[in-house]
Amino acid sequence: MDVTSLNRKRGNIKGQVTRLENALQDKNVGELTLPELQAQLDVVLKLQEKFEILKSDYYKNANETEFSEAEVALDSIEEDLQNLEVSLKTSINKLKYNVEYLKGQNIDSSTKDAHTANNDQPKRATIKLPEIPLPLFNGKFEEWNLFKTQFNSLINENAELSEHEKLHYLRGCLKGEAKIIETSDDDFTSLFKALEQRYENKRVIVDCHIKNILNFPAMKHESAKDLRILLDNIKRNLRSLKILDFNRDKLSNTLLLNIVLDKLDRETRKQYELTLKDNEVPDFDVCLEFLERRYQILSSINSNIPAKLNTERSKSLFIKSNKSKTCIACKTLTHALYQCDKFKSMKLSDRLDLVKKHRLCFNCLSEFHIISACNSKSSCFVCKKKHHTLLHKYAIPERNPNAVDDRQAPNEHMAETINSSEIIDSTSENARASFHTNGNSKGVLINTAIVYVKDSFGRRKPLRAILDSASESSFISSRAADALGLPKERINIPVSGLNDSAINIKRKISSQISNEKNDSQWEIDLMIVPKISHSLLLRKLIFHI
Repeated sequence: MDVTSLNRKRGNIKGQVTRLENALQDKNVGELTLPELQAQLDVVLKLQEKFEILKSDYYKNANETEFSEAEVALDSIEEDLQNLEVSLKTSINKLKYNVEYLKGQNIDSSTKDAHTANNDQPKRATIKLPEIPLPLFNGKFEEWNLFKTQFNSLINENAELSEHEKLHYLRGCLKGEAKIIETSDDDFTSLFKALEQRYENKRVIVDCHIKNILNFPAMKHESAKDLRILLDNIKRNLRSLKILDFNRDKLSNTLLLNIVLDKLDRETRKQYELTLKDNEVPDFDVCLEFLERRYQILSSINSNIPAKLNTERSKSLFIKSNKSKTCIACKTLTHALYQCDKFKSMKLSDRLDLVKKHRLCFNCLSEFHIISACNSKSSCFVCKKKHHTLLHKYAIPERNPNAVDDRQAPNEHMAETINSSEIIDSTSENARASFHTNGNSKGVLINTAIVYVKDSFGRRKPLRAILDSASESSFISSRAADALGLPKERINIPVSGLNDSAINIKRKISSQISNEKNDSQWEIDLMIVPKISHSLLLRKLIFHI
């Protein structure tokens, strides 16, 4: 038989099921008599037999692709038939119960209402309880015991259900990987036995529970939600192991304690260690009680404090600009002055004149106050004096006629932007100003300098640094970090930039930087990035070779 004929038969069965559903909806099931309900049930059972034959024909005649296309429709028909069967049998059982009750009380159905009205005996109000949903099983070993217990209680131990009915209920409970086991030739006993042979593997179940504890991810930061998930995972799997007769002892408690402590965030671990008063091995149950109290405290704090930006974990590289006014340099865009490409491309003298003309703050370039009223803690990254880095006056280094290194001679383009009348002393002879260009766009002035960084042997190595006044963090290329040989510390900090794009920094190093004369030193943390590119130029301090 070809697939086209099978699809037609499938459509015919689907049409009968739909018509039967519509008929039952038009006439309330509760209004039907017992013979009418039984007749409808017989129709449903015959349709189920036809459907099983059709499903078997699909297995035999359809290839993999054709069966995959028809599988969704077949599952839908099977589910509809099961729902019809359950609904009709429920209504039949209710009617049979009412009839038996009336017979036991010797009450004729025609005088039922009168008897109820004249009966002075107190009656208990009938409460309609919600239907108990059947348990579902998707093939997870650790969920098999719970599914088996519930299914046996609701279906398998129900003497009123036939084997055929139990089979339909069991098939309706199987999902995902567990459904692959069933075949069209299975009866209830064979299918349930196949499931027991497949999933009633105590060793695998115990391994699953243990791995759920061992492989649970560690908490990255202090969080009431993450702590609750961790506690629930630990307790749930320990309860399951106890049901399987794997009770905890002194040794297992010690192992569990160390496993749980390794999964806590740093602050929670610190608070727990502060509760220990002696050198005795802590009790695991006491640790769980502490974590429960810790969760309650964190939940209470979080519920009373409005959500706000965590500046420790997410650092923005730019100060929020005032969008109410346009930039005084380019007259078009609404960004901060220090972000303006036109302002950066001006000569130093023109930038100074613009700041003086508009009476801006020389330190933060704000238009709302002058430098004497500036509360910003930032200062020039070159000389550390109270003015913006874009307003720093660079000294032009003396030209060595015998020099072969182009870093000893000032860049020709750079020299045009520096007015010799505005030169002030610089603490470093290696201070430079360079330009970054991209295609046909205008040049953007970026401050650079040669700084000396101590490596793992304590030696000072010269590196080129790019300076930016609008950043909050310092970065180093992975190539430069490897050359220094310093130990790398694991971190996980998202850093956002233009258009709120973010990258996750995974490593950092700590070192000491100094100028060429080594008369000024600074301890600094450097976040490691793969390379220094145009998307990372706007940083506070970027080191590369």
